[in-house]
Amino acid sequence: MRYANKSETINPEEDVKASHDGVIVWTALNAYDILGPYFFIGDIVSDSYQMMLREFFYDVRKRISIHENPIFMHDDAPAHRKLNIQDFLEHEVPHHWIGTGSNYATWPHHSPDISPLNYFLWGFIKSHVYKTPIEQDDRNELKHRITVAFKKVHTKMLKEAVEDYKVRLEKLLETKGALVGASINAHYNQLPSTSINRSNNCFLDWIDGQDDDEISLS
Repeated sequence: MRYANKSETINPEEDVKASHDGVIVWTALNAYDILGPYFFIGDIVSDSYQMMLREFFYDVRKRISIHENPIFMHDDAPAHRKLNIQDFLEHEVPHHWIGTGSNYATWPHHSPDISPLNYFLWGFIKSHVYKTPIEQDDRNELKHRITVAFKKVHTKMLKEAVEDYKVRLEKLLETKGALVGASINAHYNQLPSTSINRSNNCFLDWIDGQDDDEISLS
């Protein structure tokens, strides 16, 4: 997901470019854990994205057992579609990743309504980051506030966000793919056990078709 300056025009088919007064942030979550924030220096292209993924999977392996096989999910942002990214993911999590070029599944284009990072996390982070104004060009303060805000995310919030995700998937079937509203009443006990078990073990990366998250100074 990306938050840009109000004057900036966003082209979802272009690589993410950092504004002069913003930072680009990436994270992943599932029902039990959140990894990040990871900050990008400069623009996001496939090479910088792959470098970040190396760090991410290193962190993942420190938190899970060798017998666990989490499913990694990301969307079809330009940097994600490159062959080097597809090859890297197939090597790291063979047949356990979702995105462009995956033999397992692809991520539906422009689907912010089924991403917990979009309908839950980024709004929560921004509400803490922007409680008070940040001085112009003070990127260090901006990154500090983002890091502190991430520490306020607790397990109960993650579980609720993923439960909402499961209900949203069910809603998509009912509406034949129409966008799901920002808030729905979850009926967790009515969901099939297969969907519950599957989504609990997925790390969810969100870039909403407008690429990774850029939080700008204000």
